[in-house]
Formats: sequence, structure tokens, C-alpha cells
Amino acid sequence: VNPVKFNTIELNWDAVQGAKSYEIFYSTSPNSGFKRLANVKKTFYKFSKAKCGVTYYFQMRVCQKGVKSEFGPISYGKTALTGSTTLQVKKTTYNSVTLRWNKVPGAKKYEIFCMDSINKKWESIGIKGGTSFTHKKLVTGATYYYQIRPVRDSFYGSYSNGVSTSTVLSDVAKLKVKATSTDQMRLTWKKVKGATQYVILRSNKINGTYETIGHSGKTSYTDTGLQSGTTYFYKVYAVSGPYKTKATEPVAQTTRFN
Repeated sequence: VNPVKFNTIELNWDAVQGAKSYEIFYSTSPNSGFKRLANVKKTFYKFSKAKCGVTYYFQMRVCQKGVKSEFGPISYGKTALTGSTTLQVKKTTYNSVTLRWNKVPGAKKYEIFCMDSINKKWESIGIKGGTSFTHKKLVTGATYYYQIRPVRDSFYGSYSNGVSTSTVLSDVAKLKVKATSTDQMRLTWKKVKGATQYVILRSNKINGTYETIGHSGKTSYTDTGLQSGTTYFYKVYAVSGPYKTKATEPVAQTTRFN
């Protein structure tokens, strides 16, 4: 008995002198439930309707001019998924991770396991078809670890390699500062997907100490109460929960003169 594929078992035996044919029986139990599988004249047979992961038991008897021998000894074999899958991170956003992997011959689906840096516990997040999956509604700033294994019928194959990635916000970009009067500045910047608010920093010197002067839920901010004809330096960073981006490079602007 030789399992050769996820659904195929090859049977081979020695020829019996004077035999007209060989009658093959099979069961999923070694002690009962044997059913007639085939009657063949050759000394081999390919059982190609096996379920993956199931152990099959075989026995046979010789047919010779209307007479059948006693059953021979029982042999058995178990089908399995062969081959390994390589898991990769295809894309990461502030709240999602897209995975992809190569197909394992015979696998119908794949079970996906995840552990995050918050709960630190491996969990199965589902059995999916295809060769890609997007894990959504994740926490920004957390690290996620993944493994998968192929599935067919009731059989689970070997685990893939492990991969990890962290969900992050993009840094704030295109910060612009414009003097709108002698005591006001207006700041604007490009929207960061996933950001819940932006923090605005200001200093009187480019390499000085930057202090937080305000927060904004939009992509703009107006700084008031400034001195006329004075140069100010600004930085902005984005926030989502406990996660924050790096601050922008400083942008300078001078208020209007009286």
C-alpha cells in the first residue's frame, strides 16, 4: 500500500500462479466494514477516491475458476497533503494586513492563525479558500504575527513559515504655513489615513524646544496671538490611539509686519 497523492493510494502485490483475477476490499476500520472495491487481473490497482487524512485498510483474495481463496493479510495506508506553503505579507495599512501564499496541491482551503503584540496569544481567525486574505479592523501601531496551514477534508497539513508586520500611520506630508495677519498663521497638510487627530508643535528657533500648541481633527490649524514680524517654526505629527507618527521637518514662516 503506497499513498502517492492527497486522494490516491496505489496497491501492488505479487502474482499468484493460476489466478484469474484479484478481488480487493477496503474499509476505514481494521476490524469491520470492508466493502468490495474492485476485481482486477493485473497485480496493481490505483484507488483514486480516497479522502485526505483518512487511513484505509485493504485486503484481497484470489479468484481462480469459480473458486475464491481466503482473505490475505490486511495492509493499510493514509493519504496526506504533501508540499509546503510559503507565506508572505503583501500589503500593510494602518488597520489591515494582506497575506498571500502559494497553493499546496490538493488543498481546498487554508487555516489562518494570528497573534498580536497586545494579546500575545495565537488564535485561528478562519479557514479561507484562495491564496490571499486581508485581515481587517486592526489596531494601529500593533505588531501582528501570522502562520497558515492547508486543509482538505478533515486533514490539516504542515504549518507555513511565520511572518510579522506592524500597522502604522503614514507620516504627515506637505506641511505648509502661511501668515494671514500680523498675529496669525494658518497651517495646512495632507490627510493621513487612519489618523484621529493631529498635534501641532511650535518653536522660536529651528533647533529649539518645540512645544505643543494645539490639536486638530482636520488638516488645518490657525495659530493666534503671535508677535508681528516674527519668525516661527512648526512641526506636525498624526495620532491614532496610542500610536503617533514622527513629526514633520520644521517649516518656517514670518508674521506680517504692522
